[in-house]
Amino acid sequence: ESHVESIAKQLKISKEKIDRLFGGITLNKNQYQFKRREVWNYVQQERSRKRPLIQINYNGNNWGLFSPKMLGRRICDIGEDIILSPQHRLPHEWNVGKIKHEFAKANTKIGNWFEHKTIELLKTVKIIGFKPGNKIRVNASETISFDSKIGPPDFIGYSQSDNAIIIVECKLLDCVFESKGIQGELSKFLGTNSSSENYVEKFNKKIGWIYQNKQKIKQAIDYQCKSTIPQDCNTVNFCFVTYYPTILRYFYKEIPSPTDRKSTRLN
Repeated sequence: ESHVESIAKQLKISKEKIDRLFGGITLNKNQYQFKRREVWNYVQQERSRKRPLIQINYNGNNWGLFSPKMLGRRICDIGEDIILSPQHRLPHEWNVGKIKHEFAKANTKIGNWFEHKTIELLKTVKIIGFKPGNKIRVNASETISFDSKIGPPDFIGYSQSDNAIIIVECKLLDCVFESKGIQGELSKFLGTNSSSENYVEKFNKKIGWIYQNKQKIKQAIDYQCKSTIPQDCNTVNFCFVTYYPTILRYFYKEIPSPTDRKSTRLN
């Protein structure tokens, strides 16, 4: 009986699933020979770092050699990969069936945690508000629906010190320092061409919709938060909140305003 079969019995899951889980962190001879090793090749460095088990064949059996330190680091990295982009960062062996589905569920839960944590922190600086759904209640008998094509922002609130409506969008971004990652982050926010979708364009549409329905939004905040927003509140402040600091702010200082009206922008 192999060690894999023993683990499968202990955990009461199939040997095939155990093989797939181990396969996602294992580097074998074929993977090494697929392309000639190159010094300082970032992709190959990442491949080796993310597969700390080295498979060898000894006396007709497959064995996995590993460093406990490297394996421990990879287990920690897996958590970060689930947070940031499971569909792109996890090994292809795990990007199938139920495993893929469970990682996607975990990513959604972590995203929800980040949004709720952001709302909690906003309250500490006296910004009241809530996370809206596709419909929000304006009063006891009336609701208002967001445009289904653009959806709601992650947070709608009010800052008494600024006398402004606050709109926040949360993004779980990686912490990137190499050129390809920086280009990818700029593309996500600003797009690569005029036809590509990007975060700023989507956010601008949400803010534009809120400008058009400002009175209803103020009523909704009053009703949801049991507050009273002054009638002279006509300013909308808006920002992105990212999980890691983003290099975007050094390339692009402000989000374009979706309206000709004067508005303040939060950094």
